[in-house]
Formats: sequence, structure tokens, C-alpha cells
Amino acid sequence: MLPMLMIGLVQDLKNLVNGELRDAYLHGFKSAAAEDKVNVIEKQDKYSHINFKPTAAMAKEAAKGLEYRREFGRGGTEVGVARARDIKNRVNLSPKTCKRMKAFFDRHQSDREGEDWGNEHNPSAGYIAHLLWGGDAGYSWAKARVRQINAVDDKKSLSYGTKKEETTNLVYKADRFQIDFDQADEDAIRALQSNSVQTNNYNELSTVLSTKLNQVIADSIVEGRSIPNTVAEMQKVLNQETYKLTRIARTEMTNITNEGRLASYQKQEKIRKKPFRYTLVVASGARTCDAHRELNSKIPTKGLLMNELIELQQSVGATYGFTLRGNSLLHPNQRTVLMRVP
Repeated sequence: MLPMLMIGLVQDLKNLVNGELRDAYLHGFKSAAAEDKVNVIEKQDKYSHINFKPTAAMAKEAAKGLEYRREFGRGGTEVGVARARDIKNRVNLSPKTCKRMKAFFDRHQSDREGEDWGNEHNPSAGYIAHLLWGGDAGYSWAKARVRQINAVDDKKSLSYGTKKEETTNLVYKADRFQIDFDQADEDAIRALQSNSVQTNNYNELSTVLSTKLNQVIADSIVEGRSIPNTVAEMQKVLNQETYKLTRIARTEMTNITNEGRLASYQKQEKIRKKPFRYTLVVASGARTCDAHRELNSKIPTKGLLMNELIELQQSVGATYGFTLRGNSLLHPNQRTVLMRVP
């Protein structure tokens, strides 16, 4: 019972992070713009009326595909496996992914004629790959989504084709200090929502939790503990892992906010036609790791260009053995805020 409650908590918190993700990204985007009093114009997501969440039927097929691939050792690529995990977890997919899905199914229709298509006892590699992408339910869903996407794109293309009033090449001062929160940002948010690193963090925690609880049970049997004592030990494990879970969620929100900040800065760089210099504001405290302390000591007061900051983080990261990720290659367990140096 306790393991199931914790696994449910992991999923609930993951869903909460995904639900708050857009707000965190937008907050980072706007706060970076506000530093120089740059206006942010929020453009409506042109696909906002389209539901990009995989259906339960697709999730079931993807889960079956993953199970078959483990059992039979064939079918699909690593890309297909990653897609299956997203579909199984019913993570919102991007418009580009929907188009890739339809293209995959279109290319592989001939696989249906192969031997052992649909054979549950000895499924063909093509059938397993088909399931990984959501099976027949996934194909129908992808075709419907692509139709909706194309309808929006075609409508926008027609609007661009209409005659516009003639304008001059003058750039007014007010226009220079305005950036758009647009479709590129919405697509970046969708990509973050399906981020495999984030998913792996939660999955790894669930695996560790299960292992630790099983160990508690095994030790209790060997030592002859009473049921109340065993439950008490299991509760201690749950308390420890719940704390880790909240730290993962907090880390994810920090990562997402920094991604929004970086996107904002990069758009400002294009307008101003000059690169910014950056720094990392490192949180102080007992939980600040040695890697962050070293980063903090090596970033000069005048800041670094983004490529220089990335190189420094790669150098420090190699020393401490951590993995960097994100557009700015920030430490995954960071307690930092990306800032432009004025």
C-alpha cells in the first residue's frame, strides 16, 4: 500500500510540474525582459485549440510495444522507444512530433503484410515498432492532428498572401525594445514537457524507492521484526524519498525558469545586434555543492559570453562528474539563476 501511495505521489508531482511549466518559463522570459524594461508581447499559440495529449488507447498500445520489445529484443529504434514512453505517460506531443508520427506510419504501412504482424506470441519487429508509436490508435490520432495543424498553417499562409499596406524600412525606437513570446516559445515548452531527463528523474526515484522498500521488508523478515516496526521503517524511507521528490520538482522549475530567461535574452540580443555577457547567481548555503562554489569563483565580475559560460561549466562539470543539460547547459541539480551582466 505504501509503495503505491508513493508512486502515485511521484506521478501527481510530475503532473503538477508539467502543469506549472508554462508559467515558470513565461515568468523567466518576462523577468529577463523586465531587467531592461523590454516589453513582452504574448502572441497566442496558434495551435492552442488542438489537444496534443495522447489518448488512453494510444498509451495502452505503447505500453504493449515496450513490453514486447523487452521480451523479444527487437522492434523499433531508440527514437521509437522514447516516443513510446511519452505516449505511455500521455505527455503532450509537439506539432512536429505529430507530423513525424504520421510520416512514420505512412512509410511503414507495408509492414502489415509481413509475417507475424499482430502475432502476440511471436510479434514481428515491424508490429512492435508500430505499437511503440501508439499502434492503430496512434495512426488515427496523428492523421487527425496533422489535418488540424495543416488547416491552421494554410489559413495563416492565406493571410500572409493578402495585400498589405506599404511600409518604410525605418525602425522606430519603441519597436527596438519589444520582443515576442511566440510560437517558438510554445514549441520549446512542449519540448520541455516531454523532456526525457525530467522523466528519468522521476522514474529513477520510483525505482530507488521500490528497491529500498523491498530491502526493508527483506531485513525485517531476517531480523524477525514485528509488522508495526516494519511499517515504521518503511515510513522512514517514504519520508526521505518525499523530500528528494520535492527537491526534484523544485529543480525542474528552476531549470524551466532559466530556459525562459535564456530565450528572452537571445531575442534581445538579436534586436540589439550584440551578444550579452552572462553570469550565474549561485545560491549560498550548506546545500550548495562544491561544483557550484567553483563556478561562482571562476565567473568574472564582467561576466562571460554564453559560449564561454558553457565551456566553463563543461570544464567544471567534467571535474565533478555531473551531466549538463538544457540550452545553456546548466547543472541539472542547479541552485542558480541565469543573469545578464549589465
